[in-house]
Amino acid sequence: MAEATQIEFPAVEEVRLRRLAMPLEEPIRSGIHAIDSIHLFTAEVSAGGSTGLGYAFSFRPNEIAAVAALGADLAKVVMEGRRGVRAHWQAMWDHLNFIGHEGAGVMAMAAIDTALWDLLAREAGLPLYRLLGAAEPGVDVYGAGGWISWPVERVVEEARSFAAAGYRAYKMRVGSRDWRGDAERVRTVREALDPGFGLMVDVNQAWSVDVAMRFGQALEEVGLIWIEEPTDAQDHAGQARLARRLHTPIAAGETLWGRRGFTELLAAGGVDVVQLDLMRCGGITPFMAIVPLVEATRAPVTSHLFTPISAHLLAACARPYMAEHLPSWFDPFFAQPPRIVDGTLLPTEEPGIGLELAASARERWEVRS
Repeated sequence: MAEATQIEFPAVEEVRLRRLAMPLEEPIRSGIHAIDSIHLFTAEVSAGGSTGLGYAFSFRPNEIAAVAALGADLAKVVMEGRRGVRAHWQAMWDHLNFIGHEGAGVMAMAAIDTALWDLLAREAGLPLYRLLGAAEPGVDVYGAGGWISWPVERVVEEARSFAAAGYRAYKMRVGSRDWRGDAERVRTVREALDPGFGLMVDVNQAWSVDVAMRFGQALEEVGLIWIEEPTDAQDHAGQARLARRLHTPIAAGETLWGRRGFTELLAAGGVDVVQLDLMRCGGITPFMAIVPLVEATRAPVTSHLFTPISAHLLAACARPYMAEHLPSWFDPFFAQPPRIVDGTLLPTEEPGIGLELAASARERWEVRS
């Protein structure tokens, strides 16, 4: 990322924060979440005639209000002095020392840090992936959904729609109290799809290690791409036990906070696919610092949501695997959908990340109180 050090970062002139709340057409359930709305916190950082955009999300209004409240404090930090992007990140990190480096504060700084990188790339006249040193962008993309609150026929229909659109694979939810019933749902979906179309499942941490083990063993012959977060995300030893005993790869990492969480995960060993969540990492700055730690273990790197931004970040990885796209949650907020061509996620070629809030989203869903 030598290019980033050669560009003078302008003094931040304004940080504009917003909250948006989009109700879902119908509630949905994963193994541990009941979701009826998506709440967005956005940060727009302006300087030198350019504006960068970043965001974080949650499922409840009070949660995103907490993110916004801490974001307002962090906005003052980046307004205090002229710094480079990484120095801004460090100043925000230091500011959060008392309240801690997990949760709402880290989510808020992730949005601001992303906006700062977007701003830097716009000022440089480069798409972010080129600023980060990537030359040949493009990574396979899979579609996500398949909620456990849906009948299996609807899951099959959604999976087929992603396959018809050219996606490489599909991720469905499991994690109900009846793991055997979940296993049957997975078999039904697998049998309904073309053998060349990939399928993975997401438990969302709903099961114990023993239940996840029985589920995984029952489906070994199905050929799943991975089983995601089969148990408590902090139980690295349990995940490693699953990875050692099962042939199906184990994916984890999206609910870990900052670099320390990944250091602990990698030290425990046994996780086959490492997932990075931009907002829990704390932004682009730590995301790109964590990637080499993962690549040193030769584990593939994949991202959790944040599809348009992940297009740039994964392009800059040496061993990117696949990117996730969940269209119904985030696409309505932005003016441009992610660039997906024949199952490949591509970053935009305009300067920055190429992300703008849709005027219609601001009009319909902005929280103005």
